[in-house]
Amino acid sequence: MIRAAVAIASTAVVTAVAFQQAPRVIGLRPPDATLGEQFTSIYSVRELADGRVLISDYSQDNRVVVADMVSGRVRTVGNVGAGPREYRQAGRLFALPGDSTLLIDSPDRGRWWLLMHHDSIVRNVPPDLPALRVVGGNPSGVDDRGRVLGVRQAGAELLSPTHNRERLVAVIAERNGSRGDTLAKLRGAEFHITQVGTRQRPFWIFRQIGGTVAEQALMFQDGWIAIVYAEPYRVEWLTPARALVRGPTVPWEWPRADATEKAAAFQRLKRRIGDRAKEDNTPWAERLAPIRMNGLVAAPNGQLLVLRAQWSQAEDTRYDLFDRSARRVALLAMPDSERVVGFGPRSIYISVRDGDGFHRLRRHPWP
Repeated sequence: MIRAAVAIASTAVVTAVAFQQAPRVIGLRPPDATLGEQFTSIYSVRELADGRVLISDYSQDNRVVVADMVSGRVRTVGNVGAGPREYRQAGRLFALPGDSTLLIDSPDRGRWWLLMHHDSIVRNVPPDLPALRVVGGNPSGVDDRGRVLGVRQAGAELLSPTHNRERLVAVIAERNGSRGDTLAKLRGAEFHITQVGTRQRPFWIFRQIGGTVAEQALMFQDGWIAIVYAEPYRVEWLTPARALVRGPTVPWEWPRADATEKAAAFQRLKRRIGDRAKEDNTPWAERLAPIRMNGLVAAPNGQLLVLRAQWSQAEDTRYDLFDRSARRVALLAMPDSERVVGFGPRSIYISVRDGDGFHRLRRHPWP
């Protein structure tokens, strides 16, 4: 059972100063290593203590590898399957103490977790682990104290007979525990509902409405939790002691989802996947949300990167950088073909898509 968190009335609150200066623009220094190996999709990167990196390729290639960025050597870790120390779909990698790693298997299905030590899978976490039922199979972070954060669906709000919005909750639990605390209620993405079938045997098709996004949360290794709200766009932090740090609203243009924006989105898709791009008749929201799905990245020194939404006046990849006061302090911009996939203590890892659609891993000094 999920227990309600301590009421806000008894929670220490620190509010960030509302005045905001324009964020400084971060320019990455030249890369110090580029991996020659091609990937279909670099999903997650975790730097090990010796400088090598674990890389998950969440695509039809479906693999986890360990790579040496200096020598270029790449070795596959584990096997695809349903047996011990095997995974069905390589998902996100979370750092654990002792140079260990939590590997999420089949994140879209919430199947189970695997534990890694150095560059080897050592154990499958059983699918009946109580924490899996509490936080869900696709966590949003783990900390060094053995706690796990999850964002789970908690119903839906019917906005019209053909339009609803998911309700989400951020839940924290001990990795070996069976009880959880609800930390925040979040707004989910919006969906268009179409009834099909017969009157006697109806069923419904749910399609996400373009331009909408779910609010998100991420737990850092030190136990701090970042919560990113979309409307209005702002960040809050929860400290390990449950003190709340509220950030100011971040400006956003809220562009209308008109023909210009739909055409710009289609052109971006064509640049990414070429002739496979097809016109989509999915309904769109009236205005575009400020952030993208799965857009939170834990940066060194406790800072948070938030992936901004693209639109016709901002076609590149942009991240807002927030500090522990929940203020936006910098902006990281790079070409549309690049995105941040992980950090080391002193490095940032960038996935770079080439003209053929393959991805390579590049490492830069940070900041």
